[in-house]
Amino acid sequence: MQETKGIQNRIVKSLTFRNPGITWQQELIGLLLSFITLELVILSLEGAKWLERQPSLSLVLILATAAGYLLVKWNGKRYLKVGSAIILGMVIILWQMYTALPSSTLPWTQKLMNALGSMGTLSGKTDTGTVPFTILLLSVSWILGCVSPWLILKKQQAWTVVIAGAVVLLINLSNLPRRYDGFLFFYLIAASLLVGYTRIITYLSQAETGMTVFRRNGINYFSISVLCLTIAAAIVTWLLPDIKPVKIVNIERGNTPVLESVDNVLIRLLSAVPRKQPLISAEEQSEFTLSSPYEQNSDDLQFIISSEGPYYWRSWAYDTYTSDGWRNNSHAAYPDVVIPENDGVIKSDARTPITFSVQTSVKTDVLLTTGQFRSVSIPSRLLVYTSADFQQSSSTSGNTFAVTSPYTLDTEDRYTVACSVIAATPSELTQAGDNYPSWVTDRYLQVPDSLPDVVRSATDNITENATTPHEKAMAINRFLSTYKYNLKTSSPPEETDAVEYFLFVKKSGACGDFASAMTVMLRIAGVPARFCTGYRPGEFDEDTGTYRVLASNRHAWAEIYFPGYGWVEYEATPGNRIVRGIIGVEAVTFNGSTEIWDPYQHMQYFSISSGVSIPRRESPSGGTSFITLLWPILFLVTMVVMSVTIYVHYINKGRTRRTTSKEQTNFVYDVYGGLCNLAAQAGLGPVPSQTPAEYVGLLSNEFPHQREYLKTILYAYLRYRYGKTREYDDSVKWDLIKARRIVYDAIRDRVAGKR
Repeated sequence: MQETKGIQNRIVKSLTFRNPGITWQQELIGLLLSFITLELVILSLEGAKWLERQPSLSLVLILATAAGYLLVKWNGKRYLKVGSAIILGMVIILWQMYTALPSSTLPWTQKLMNALGSMGTLSGKTDTGTVPFTILLLSVSWILGCVSPWLILKKQQAWTVVIAGAVVLLINLSNLPRRYDGFLFFYLIAASLLVGYTRIITYLSQAETGMTVFRRNGINYFSISVLCLTIAAAIVTWLLPDIKPVKIVNIERGNTPVLESVDNVLIRLLSAVPRKQPLISAEEQSEFTLSSPYEQNSDDLQFIISSEGPYYWRSWAYDTYTSDGWRNNSHAAYPDVVIPENDGVIKSDARTPITFSVQTSVKTDVLLTTGQFRSVSIPSRLLVYTSADFQQSSSTSGNTFAVTSPYTLDTEDRYTVACSVIAATPSELTQAGDNYPSWVTDRYLQVPDSLPDVVRSATDNITENATTPHEKAMAINRFLSTYKYNLKTSSPPEETDAVEYFLFVKKSGACGDFASAMTVMLRIAGVPARFCTGYRPGEFDEDTGTYRVLASNRHAWAEIYFPGYGWVEYEATPGNRIVRGIIGVEAVTFNGSTEIWDPYQHMQYFSISSGVSIPRRESPSGGTSFITLLWPILFLVTMVVMSVTIYVHYINKGRTRRTTSKEQTNFVYDVYGGLCNLAAQAGLGPVPSQTPAEYVGLLSNEFPHQREYLKTILYAYLRYRYGKTREYDDSVKWDLIKARRIVYDAIRDRVAGKR
């Protein structure tokens, strides 16, 4: 009995759950949707123009998709398919890499071998050019295109294709400006259609095998719902701000050899790839050249700062003048340093402690400071000149020239800085004297031996009547005020001192020229000074109480060291929007008089009136008014309501039909399965090679009087199993019940006779 029941179950299972597959038209549509989805990813890579000579990634994707489809249709061994895909991929990658190489008179074989030879230095310190990155892009394109047909046609796993494409797309977009974000909008639409279509085909295939019931009306409802939800999700994605990863833990690469090796490989891999998104990098700050202006005319927002007053925001300080610019001497980096307010060097009432908060609008690993740094709220590295003993000397704050982050901050990241700003009056600075510590005189009085004597002579004449460091600074300041501020000036010729060229040839320049001249002349006069870069206070927004620091606010100035007071910022650049003199203490007006600089009195230099409407560039986070959002919100609500209505209507309308159809499904299979079970007991069980028609024909020969009733059972089964209609009326059901009774009785008699 158990044996015959097992035969019945196997027969019914083989008949019921056989997957008839999908048609070539359905395969073509699925393959096309998969290609369109991945092509959007490839277009984002090509549109970014990462490479000057770029291979055709789209062509690679087309060839890979075609190869993947042919391999799916090939009935060869799996290892042969994988091997063929790898070999063919290597050939196409080498071909496209060759087309991206610079023109050369070398034979193509030698040219290709030279390019591949650079791969051996990927983990070293040698620049490998763009060859490794080119191979990476080509490999990603080939793998995506070659694997997708197998996932779509064989496994019906559209989600795997979509997720793989999304990872590549998001990595690419995270390094591009926001104008490229439209690729994500269209990718989401294409990906949703691909997933929805794959599910529909799967349901149709299951319905054909009797594994599920999926009516044609259900297909329409499902398709419309997928389309509506796709559009709604795409609009939500378009409107929502960027989603940024949260840093869970900070790992020191230097203490982790594996991570350090990975970093080296990535640096070599991406070393020659141009950056597409604004980045303020500490690596680029190590030198300052005077051959081009430091200022920018762009109104791109770079920082939003919450502070109790306007200050100059310093990003870097330099100690060594090199005739054509500035650089930093030997130094060390110390992590997460907190410097006490009273370090034993600065007078207790000489400086005022302040805190300010910074929200980044560009990617950067440089932290803004002002005055003398104390601490910062995020992991940091304090860059300190190594001539001072960091552990025992109290000169750490004065010898700090920059504060950086161990990782690159993303847009909208925030941090808070504690520091101290000068609180002394001009008379107090005049009486500060010149008893400098040795670590100050050893480093901040440096001028190159090649400095022309004419600069030294001019400095001596300008400071002839000045007796104190502050008086010398103001004398040099007054002298520089006679020069013109001009961004469009010529660069100094080679082997010409930049300060000499500025003072005696062009006699006009940018902020870097003025600050360099003041710093060098102060050093000649025996006053320790350093060259600093950063930003002016920015534009004060009265609505938010913050300072909007733009790229056009980039600036350079000089800082002078006063015993007991520390570093004090001096402005030497003339201009209607820049006050001259001691920043934060004294302003030199354009008629020559001096006055104490009350930051709030001079706020109009930097403020934005609340009653004036000015155009602003949208920050990377993107802010959108309610009016702009109104029509997308209405459209989104409409799509959601339509989708919910369609689903509710489909569920209510189809519940009864699904219930009836399910009952009829079970009844038909019960009748046919019972027939197989009884016939097996009589020694007439079906074999796997027989079709239902062949099997019923065999039974008709054994039971000729029941031939018509056997046909009734067969036709009912075939109509449900292969026909478009899944329902029948009561008359058909009664005929089937009658046929079951007569046929079953005849078979039972045969079984009883055998016993």
